[in-house]
Amino acid sequence: MTKKIKRAVILFMVMLLLLNGCKQKPVESSPALESSSTENAEVSNNGQESREDSDDSSEASSGGQTSEEDSSNPSETSEENQEQISFSTPGGAVIIGTVGRDGEGWFMIPEQVLSIELTCFEDQPLNFQELTRIHMFESSEDGMDKSIYLGKTVTVEGQLRIYRDYTDRLYLLPYTISIGKTAEKCCAAPNLAWPEQKENQYDPFIPLPEKMQVEAQNGQYVYNPYALSTEILEAYGNDFADFYVDFVDAFLNYQTTVVCTNKQYAEMLNTVLFYEFPMFSADCTYQYVNDYNKAAGTITLHYSVSESEHKEWIRQFTDAVNGYLQVVDPDESDVQKAKAIYHALCIAIDYDYAAMETREGIDAYNAYVNQSGVCTTFAIAYSQLLTQVGIKSTIASGEAGNDEGHVWTMINVAGINYFCDPTYECGTNDGNGYVYFGLSYADRIQDGTGQNGIFIGKVIGKDVSQVTIADESL
Repeated sequence: MTKKIKRAVILFMVMLLLLNGCKQKPVESSPALESSSTENAEVSNNGQESREDSDDSSEASSGGQTSEEDSSNPSETSEENQEQISFSTPGGAVIIGTVGRDGEGWFMIPEQVLSIELTCFEDQPLNFQELTRIHMFESSEDGMDKSIYLGKTVTVEGQLRIYRDYTDRLYLLPYTISIGKTAEKCCAAPNLAWPEQKENQYDPFIPLPEKMQVEAQNGQYVYNPYALSTEILEAYGNDFADFYVDFVDAFLNYQTTVVCTNKQYAEMLNTVLFYEFPMFSADCTYQYVNDYNKAAGTITLHYSVSESEHKEWIRQFTDAVNGYLQVVDPDESDVQKAKAIYHALCIAIDYDYAAMETREGIDAYNAYVNQSGVCTTFAIAYSQLLTQVGIKSTIASGEAGNDEGHVWTMINVAGINYFCDPTYECGTNDGNGYVYFGLSYADRIQDGTGQNGIFIGKVIGKDVSQVTIADESL
């Protein structure tokens, strides 16, 4: 593969690394680290409604799936019984087939045997012959909740891509997924473009619900479960803030039904909970495909413990978060607040080797209660703590110096963006320092991390070229 191809592939794919395979390069004596590829952070088309049949029963009947293998997986039909189609495309395509999942991840079995020439690299077209299976990315990577479509015949409009240097494996990045056949057969769609985002409905001049305000009592910040990051508000709007307050109220009071007349909110809720509401994962579950009743406009929550245990867990979690927040002086500058939280977090956390392998215990809840996790755990927890003291932040992802994925935090203080890496920090002198706090872009990539591209954001991602990062470290 030429260097030109390799650079193009890596720059595209780093935008899909978020929450996938996050191994950190060793920092002095620190471990190799790995992030989550959790299916709890799923959202259809980055918050957009996917194209579905009007018949709700087809969606509800799919059933949620959480295991890597499912009995509803399609089988790869013998090529002798399938029509064979050949086409050439720079990437855009319409693929009709069945969605499945196994130990290798998500995939599609196309209705026809496909021979595809991928021409996005003019100097070296790539040829894929007699394909009966096309790989798909994890839902946390491409923003498309594929569990809704498991075992179903669907029509996908999207981009065909390769992953890094694996030129023998073709991936499909969906733009839209429609249940059923909305096209005659698989075909090239070279002019296919990403659907336009819905108009931003967030107005920063409209006061947020009172319960969302940053709280300080007796000179100390205290945990506010209703708080939402500016990024989420900008992505989903002021009306979502009102719904979110009602949702959190229901959770805190052990209610099992929440009114939600906006289908889009129900679809993207798990993503918001993953990034913004860490205590939810401790004892409660919600699956859009099984637990949202579109006709009634309601969400059903499932608790794994009794009401008394639920409220005790809330108390314990609140105490744990307040333990981090109590080190912050509300009268200090944002830089000092961010440093104080960063230090308190980094000296408390330990990398969880078992979670790296099992992908269990990787949500931010574990950073607070168990003081353990992986890079995704710590990057998100730090961002959540900054939201609690009114500092803007988000997460960043890219390749570490060892060519594995890595996730860290981007903070905004005094209108300037800096990178902070609690995972690297906790592996350096037991977290007693600020080596990876307030990094400029140049200092971030100095050790190789992110030098092949950086992806910024939780739900509406941007390439680092679209974001201004500080010229000098703090």
